[in-house]
Amino acid sequence: MRRYLPLAAAIVFVLFASAPARASTLDVTSSWSADTGGSTWYDTDATDYVGKSGATAWRSAVKFDISGIPACSVTSVLLYVNVTTAKAGHTARIAGLSTDPSTQTPADGWAAIAGGTEYVASSAILAIAGWRSQNLGATAASDLQNALGTKTWFAIGLKHTTEAASTLAVIDSNATANKPYLRVTFDCTGYNIPPYSVTDDNNYDGQTLVESGTRAMNITVKDWVLTAATITLKYWREGIDDDDLDGLCDVGEENSLTLSGTP
Repeated sequence: MRRYLPLAAAIVFVLFASAPARASTLDVTSSWSADTGGSTWYDTDATDYVGKSGATAWRSAVKFDISGIPACSVTSVLLYVNVTTAKAGHTARIAGLSTDPSTQTPADGWAAIAGGTEYVASSAILAIAGWRSQNLGATAASDLQNALGTKTWFAIGLKHTTEAASTLAVIDSNATANKPYLRVTFDCTGYNIPPYSVTDDNNYDGQTLVESGTRAMNITVKDWVLTAATITLKYWREGIDDDDLDGLCDVGEENSLTLSGTP
């Protein structure tokens, strides 16, 4: 939305945004996935294995870019995978990974999948072919919320619960169009959400104006965070006694102009 504000000499102004927020849902596709039997990461092919085939127990790790999720309260995290080879009656253990698996050796990653924070002990996510989902529970929601603002990734590992013989299931990998993804529900109620993108025609936001005239600001707020935006432009005079400004504000006095709109 575009608004105009007459500005005169020695006026400092800073832009803020607040609004009643709502619970929102965001789908976050994987940024990396791979399977390993302990010796090699297979991170470029179309399939990721979970379970045992022959003498090899295969485990898979999936990493997600969470940089686009606002630092609000995460209320639920659902994992979605497209199962191409199902194993009826079999279950998988799903765990959170504290180390970025794409930076680990295959042996360390294979061990981390088994030793990671348990989100779901016995998930039936691999028992039926097609798109399948699993709610990862309160611990995953808490871990994801704690990661927001401190790192840009979140990762999970999948292994067959028992890794008994002939238990191999297959899911589509990050290298396909059917990438695994997380459906994250978050609630920003009570959080102070700043504008995610603020542009000022003359880059004056947070700076001092020393000339008269009219300036235009283009203000953009992500519409999946706020139901409506309340933009507050705060301004004050700095130490210059100018009669021309008396109608606008006195020296040291903070004033504000509120502009409301729908993103």
